[in-house]
Amino acid sequence: MTIFKLSELLGVDCDIFAEMSSIPEPNSIDHASDILFDNLIQVTRAQFSSGGSTLFFNIDKLSKTRSVIIIPDLIEARYREIIFILSEYDALLPTLEKEWIDASRLWRSGYGLRLLKARNQGLMIHVKDYKEIRNRLAQELGIELERITEERDRLIRESNSNYLQLSHSLDVFVFSYIVSLGVIGKFDPYYKSLIDPEDLEDV
Repeated sequence: MTIFKLSELLGVDCDIFAEMSSIPEPNSIDHASDILFDNLIQVTRAQFSSGGSTLFFNIDKLSKTRSVIIIPDLIEARYREIIFILSEYDALLPTLEKEWIDASRLWRSGYGLRLLKARNQGLMIHVKDYKEIRNRLAQELGIELERITEERDRLIRESNSNYLQLSHSLDVFVFSYIVSLGVIGKFDPYYKSLIDPEDLEDV
């Protein structure tokens, strides 16, 4: 992606090589970059609208490139997926026999990955941590906690209710990263060969 000056689109969940091979013979690298850009923007918008991944898109980086045009779509998609994920976890809380939650679903969301990573969390999080994270996410979304279920129902009525529709390869990649952090956030060197966490510093 760097050679085409499209590194800000790292989060596009598709076969990049297939997209590149579909480009007609270009006049130059810049011409090829323009064609690939148009194709990837279409793919990305479809990804967001269909409940696909919002991972690995950095809004600050996007804002400084021509890819700035997808920021509204990204924000809307991240809002929708967090509403659905929080509703999912809130429904789970009363059924828990222990005070630990499998956070893998939250890790697969754009806002969730950033926040869990910043807190050095792992695969499992304590209910107390979840509630703190829930409060923080609600603040980011600008929604009151009491309205999450109501907002979920509105989204179901008005838009696509799919979310976390990651491709198999991306799902494996993310799971490898989560596992590398350990069950409760302690890094396990056994998994370091699967993924280099430093690649995720800017997400």
